[in-house]
Amino acid sequence: MQHRIEQGFTLIELLVVIAIIAILASILFPVFARARENARRTSCASNLKQLGLGWLQYAQDYDEKLPPVKTCTSAVATCDSTKQYWYSTATTPGLLDPYVKSAQLFVCPSSSSNSISYGYNRRGFALYPGYSSDGFNTSKAVSTLGMIDQPTFKIVMADSYASRYYIYNDATDPQDGTVATYGIYPDHLGTGNVLWADGHVKAVKPLRYTHQGYWYLDRALPANP
Repeated sequence: MQHRIEQGFTLIELLVVIAIIAILASILFPVFARARENARRTSCASNLKQLGLGWLQYAQDYDEKLPPVKTCTSAVATCDSTKQYWYSTATTPGLLDPYVKSAQLFVCPSSSSNSISYGYNRRGFALYPGYSSDGFNTSKAVSTLGMIDQPTFKIVMADSYASRYYIYNDATDPQDGTVATYGIYPDHLGTGNVLWADGHVKAVKPLRYTHQGYWYLDRALPANP
C-alpha cells in the first residue's frame, strides 16, 4: 500500500503570494481612500447646500437682509463681546439655527474635529452690524440680497481652515502655500466646496478664486469667470 505525501507551499511560493497581495493592496488602498474622500466631499456639499437654503430663508424673514458673521452684546463700534455667531454649536444656537435645526451641518465629514468647518465670506457680508465692510456696506449696514450682482459668481461660504468661521481671499496658508487659511481650504482631494450666492455648491481649486470679484459684492468679476 502506497502513501501519498502531501506537500504544502514552499517558502518561495509563500513569498510570491505575499508579494502579489502586497502589490494588489498598494494599488487598491489608494483607490478606496479616494472613493471614501469623494463620498465625504459629496456629504460636505450637501451640508453647504442646506446651509445655503437656511441663509436664503433668513433673508426672506428679515426683509432681504443677510446674516452678519456675528452679533454683539457690547457697543457695535467695537463688538468686544459676541452675542451670537452665524453658525451653531452643540450648545449654542446661531443665527441660522431656526432654519437648519442641526449643529452637525456646520461640521464637514473630513474635518478632524467637531468644531465649525465652514467659513462665511466677511468681504461680501458684514462682520457684525455696525462694522464697515469692504463691499457695499460703507454705511455700516448688513448686506441685502439686492446688493448681490451676478450671484452665480459670488462666494458665500466655503470649506475653511482650522475652525475659521469667517473667510476672505487675501491671506496665505502656511501649511501648503495656497490662499486657504482664511479662504477656501482644499480639504477634499485638492479641492474645497463653495456655496455661491445663487444657492449652488461646487468643489473648486482655491487658487482659481483669489480675484476680488468673487468675494466683494461691489467688485467686477475677472474677464473669464
